[in-house]
Amino acid sequence: MKTFEVTSANNPKDRFHFTYGTEEWERLTQSGITAGYGMEYFRISNSRPRQWLIAYTEPNTPASNGGVVRGLDIIAIDGVDFKDEQTQKL
Repeated sequence: MKTFEVTSANNPKDRFHFTYGTEEWERLTQSGITAGYGMEYFRISNSRPRQWLIAYTEPNTPASNGGVVRGLDIIAIDGVDFKDEQTQKL
C-alpha cells in the first residue's frame, strides 16, 4: 500500500512504492525488461533479529554502483534499524 503523506519538509514519506498502468505493465513484463536495483537477497532469518545478506549484484546497476556487494549484511534501510525494528512487516 502506498501512502501519499508528506514529511514536514513536504517530501513524500513513501519513496519506494509505485504502480504501472495495465498496458505499460504488460509491455514491460513481455519485453524482457525487469525493474529493480540489481541485487538479490538471501534471507537467513525473517524474525528479530533479522538477518538478510546480499546474495549477488548485477554489474552497472544502482546496487553495484552504490557499493552493495555480495555478502553484505543489511542492518538498516533508509536509516531505520532493519534487524530489530518491531513495526516492519516483511
